[in-house]
Amino acid sequence: MVHIKSVPIPSFVGSPWSQFPPATFEAAPAPGVLPEGFFSTVNAPTFFKLGNYHWVLPEAPRMDAVAILDRGQVVIKERRFVRGGELVAMHQVEDGSQGIKVFGNELFDAERSASETAAMPFMTAGVSRERPVDYSILAELLMENKLYGGKAMWVVGPAVVHAGAHRDFCTIIDRGLVDILSIGNATAVHDIESALYGTALGAGEAEGDHSSHMRAINEVHKAGSVSALVDSGRLTGGIMHACITRTIPTIIAGSIRDDGPLPETITSVLESQEAIRTAAQRTTLVVILATVLHGIATGNIFPTYYVRDDRIFSLPFITVDMDEFAVTKLKDRGTGQAIGVVGNARDFLAILAGKFEK
Repeated sequence: MVHIKSVPIPSFVGSPWSQFPPATFEAAPAPGVLPEGFFSTVNAPTFFKLGNYHWVLPEAPRMDAVAILDRGQVVIKERRFVRGGELVAMHQVEDGSQGIKVFGNELFDAERSASETAAMPFMTAGVSRERPVDYSILAELLMENKLYGGKAMWVVGPAVVHAGAHRDFCTIIDRGLVDILSIGNATAVHDIESALYGTALGAGEAEGDHSSHMRAINEVHKAGSVSALVDSGRLTGGIMHACITRTIPTIIAGSIRDDGPLPETITSVLESQEAIRTAAQRTTLVVILATVLHGIATGNIFPTYYVRDDRIFSLPFITVDMDEFAVTKLKDRGTGQAIGVVGNARDFLAILAGKFEK
């Protein structure tokens, strides 16, 4: 087993922690307006000192938000949700000396096991198409996450359907390794198009044309929803069918380029963000597959860690794309713990599915 990295929650006993002052909070001058010098949150473990000795780690962390003191608890909020008069954490010093301590990778480095050390060359190496992919480690991460009751979110782009990789992805769904699916409208549409007509934008086993996806959208709207199309017996295969029949929560986020959209598609950007943030609170592993913008946005929404049984766990991100830029961009934007795989989605899913059939 690779073992997902974890450490006990720091105790903050003794010097220098006891000498540091409590975190400072100031009232927001108006709804959605923050006091000058507010603390902008990050996605790493961040503790706030309340009183003389008590350091707290807020729930539902996120980057580019603010920390609010609410009835003795620190709550993380988006700026747009801040009410006038709410107490906002101040200062940008992150070393604890102003009552705010942010932990980076050093939190986990001191307690790395032998199995983790053995996996380090693959887990932490730079992103490159020249570097071989150790699929055994990726399979172990997924299995370990499942074994310990974790939840895996898969963020999947339409290229998975266009490449014919959706069948292997359905195999992974069948193995119980997908707990939450986060996709765009296009992925859902082309998956349904492929299941109904055997083609996705004219590519596939059956001969199709540019209108097939529009016909698929029309079939969904005639039924009333994707779920209703499954219940009617009209939709009998594909990713959406697999998730609906297994009651896997699916978030379909809209965009300005969508056709349709499908009835289940969340067309508000802010509502899509909140849906993913809500799911993030129960997610312990993320796989991003062949989707650049959706993947980077997901990385920005998620923290780099989660808490279970009084321990802080590093939250694994596995990101797969043909373009090295897509993989490195995610790491550069704050998801530094991401494991990058440069390769095509079809090969990745086929090899990974094969690992779970052994």
